[in-house]
Amino acid sequence: MSPESQDENSAAAGTLGQSITDAVSSVTDAVTNKLSLGNDQQQSTGIPSQSLEGTTEHKVAESVGMAGMTAHDMAGSDAMTHMLHNEGSEHEQECMLFPTYGVPTMIDDQPHWKISISGWLYADPPQSRLESVLMAAVRRVAHVTSDSEEDKRLRERSNMFFTTTVRNMQAAVRTVGFVPAQGQAYKAEGPEFGQELITDFESEVQVNSGETGCFESQITLQADHVHAQPDKVFKLQTIYDHLTVPSYGVVDLIPEKGVSIISDIDDTIKITNIPDGKEVIMEYTFLKDTEQVDGMAELYQKWASLGGHVHYVSNGPWQLFPMLENFFAKYNFPPGSAHLRFIDRSDVLSTIRGKPGAHKLEAIPKIMKDFPNRKFILIGDTGELDPEVYQKIYQQFPDQVVKVLIHDVTSERAFKADQEAEARKAEASKPGKKAYLTSLREAIGLHATVTGQASIASSAVDAVTTTEQPDEQAMSTDPNVPVPTKVELFEKRIVQVSEGMRPGVFRLYKDPKEIFDDEVVATAFKENQ
Repeated sequence: MSPESQDENSAAAGTLGQSITDAVSSVTDAVTNKLSLGNDQQQSTGIPSQSLEGTTEHKVAESVGMAGMTAHDMAGSDAMTHMLHNEGSEHEQECMLFPTYGVPTMIDDQPHWKISISGWLYADPPQSRLESVLMAAVRRVAHVTSDSEEDKRLRERSNMFFTTTVRNMQAAVRTVGFVPAQGQAYKAEGPEFGQELITDFESEVQVNSGETGCFESQITLQADHVHAQPDKVFKLQTIYDHLTVPSYGVVDLIPEKGVSIISDIDDTIKITNIPDGKEVIMEYTFLKDTEQVDGMAELYQKWASLGGHVHYVSNGPWQLFPMLENFFAKYNFPPGSAHLRFIDRSDVLSTIRGKPGAHKLEAIPKIMKDFPNRKFILIGDTGELDPEVYQKIYQQFPDQVVKVLIHDVTSERAFKADQEAEARKAEASKPGKKAYLTSLREAIGLHATVTGQASIASSAVDAVTTTEQPDEQAMSTDPNVPVPTKVELFEKRIVQVSEGMRPGVFRLYKDPKEIFDDEVVATAFKENQ
């Protein structure tokens, strides 16, 4: 891949996790500076700044004794120390069990199920005064009215980013039974989900939250005790004395043979508009109601009815999973395992700025190795690095990958950008401006001829326009050398990622209706039932 293509792809691949963490890491400084700006500015310049009196931020800051303080005074003040302490005495401890899958296996010539367990133990502290200041500022910047629907979504979705990890605690996870395999299977409020299901067996495993609060383990069950049911998923429960609410999780029991779907989330099944930049991503993540990419829930339901099992693999952080639970339930997406990124707050920068595509390149091969006899459909979009990631997955598992489906969210944006670039170019090259520049050069040359300094003046004029540009840059501005448009760069990218794949494997689409009756996919389901 050329450096130009890599730069374009990197720019397009600003992940959701990066955007969220960048915002969270800077909001504290931004709010602190804003609250202290008036006093700082007046002291340093003598110029009165815009008054914050009457604003929500000022009222909250005033209530905790920080209004008018400089940023330096705030940092070490008793008021800031007080703000960092939460109101109330107890942190509500909770556990999020991530949706996983079960793998059929043989132990001592007897069929068993190997069930993956994964979760995160965290504390949801009472709202601190600092959090109140931060959220008040966010609402004001986002022009969100208090107690509006947007404000409700903002509070609900941002809440997980104010949680704290519960480290090095012992807990247990036990099997419970089966629940209906519908979109609401993810929800812990459902009548079938919260009840104690009657089973002939029970198995339990001890887990420790470690330094990150996350834990992974396995439970192995005899197949005689567990019979996979196409319309149900297996249910787990966390046993931990300090939990303030019940903690349940689901396990998709996947047969040895069949068709599985590796699915991205943002701009593949849920509208996020990642190519439009961080501000748009934040708006769709924290403020807007979730919307599916039109027709995708229907398509996934169709695949599930044919025996397909879904693995949702995203670069988004686990803090967003409560929102995704609601999204899956809202559109009735089939349940399946979920593989999001854990943002380690003790090492945020290395977590979010790792090698592009690293999370998916770690999660997807593990899934495919667990099911060597299943065929896979890989579905993603062009807004991030899904095409490049899936190319590498295909190279590693060519016999298992039957289809790569890529949602094109780039070409129309690239076409629009090219049009805007042409408009700017046309504006810059209007005859009036050209005539002015040409006339200026001719005037200088004529004056030099009259004064007998023609050769010196001509050299000086030429020196203005003769620069030490890199060859690549000179070529990019030379009218005689065609410059690739953004559309051409996108098309080149798609050609590069699809090279080497079997005919019929790679498909780019704009409208999901285009892939509803894909012949390769239909054949895969028929041959692998």
